[in-house]
Amino acid sequence: MRYFNTSGPNIPAEHYTLPRWDLIEKGKKMVQNSRYFTIWAPRQTGKSTYFRFLATALQKDGYKVACVNFENFRHQSQENFLISLGYSFSEQWGLSLDATSSASLFHEISTIKTDKCILIIDEVEGINAEYFGDFLHSIRNAYHSRTTIKELYVNGIITFDKDNFITFHVPLYQKCLHAAFYPDMNGEGSSIQRNMEAKTYFDGAGILNLDKVILEYKDYTRRRGFQYFREKDAAGKYISIKEAALIYSFETFINAFLGVVRGKNYLEAHAALGRTDLVINVHGHEQVVEAKIYQHVTQFGDGKVQLAYHVKRLGLPMGYYLVFADTEVMHPDVIEADEIIEGIRIKTYLVRYDVDKDFTAARKVRAAKKHD
Repeated sequence: MRYFNTSGPNIPAEHYTLPRWDLIEKGKKMVQNSRYFTIWAPRQTGKSTYFRFLATALQKDGYKVACVNFENFRHQSQENFLISLGYSFSEQWGLSLDATSSASLFHEISTIKTDKCILIIDEVEGINAEYFGDFLHSIRNAYHSRTTIKELYVNGIITFDKDNFITFHVPLYQKCLHAAFYPDMNGEGSSIQRNMEAKTYFDGAGILNLDKVILEYKDYTRRRGFQYFREKDAAGKYISIKEAALIYSFETFINAFLGVVRGKNYLEAHAALGRTDLVINVHGHEQVVEAKIYQHVTQFGDGKVQLAYHVKRLGLPMGYYLVFADTEVMHPDVIEADEIIEGIRIKTYLVRYDVDKDFTAARKVRAAKKHD
């Protein structure tokens, strides 16, 4: 006799179950279109049951589905974690993977060329914090390498920050949303590239000289300003805020540069207004830049600590802190610097802008023309 279940995924033969076929069909279409999606809800509301139904439906369509749950891995060693993950891939994907790190595991997966593999992760926040960042970093690299892992589903990754804004435990998903709606180049890109010569940006070891790139960007903003990065409506009226124009100018410059040196970047957008992280990858070497709009001196200092923490989680020795500051900001602590913070080298660069010249003057000109 069936009964109501409140202690884990439903088994239809044993439990009263509402299968939600409409949502399963919606999930299948998203998979077929190579889309990512997340189900977020309180515990015991049917997330795992839904994914079990979806996995069964996808398997009938020829997909190989691996379902893993990391709820009890918070205190497990990385070795045990990889053994468990490898066993799941072997059992559910039929693949024999022998890896000693998350990076090598997903590198092996990236060599798969024939199978359509889907990975469903439940309770991702249960992974041990010591290697949680490495695991996500490896997934991101696999994604940007265009592996045959087309879909990745993670439950329980959205939460609220101290200001009650929605934030993401897993930056990969926020990046996907950002990338879906955000253009990475505009008409300025081609003009930026004209005077760039790839070989001049590398040292003798072939490592990118990111300081040179940032200094050239600063020179570019002094010459061109930020008007070209503002959005207009059909009547020619500016509708974008200055924060968007500042960040967009930097991302456009970096994307133009990466097109010259054949590099790539992993954009990690944040919910907070006026902040973005870029992980720049050129010739397999990664560097991190955090671009931020200056608000006050406390935020300026806290940003360095946050960047150091982020860089450390990625296993890198240094990070770049690019701060947009109004020319009227004259606080003695708001300066460019090269310093060690939390054991990480942080290089701070200031990009100055003039509110009247870059954002107000155009409105005044339009207003004057309107009255003429």
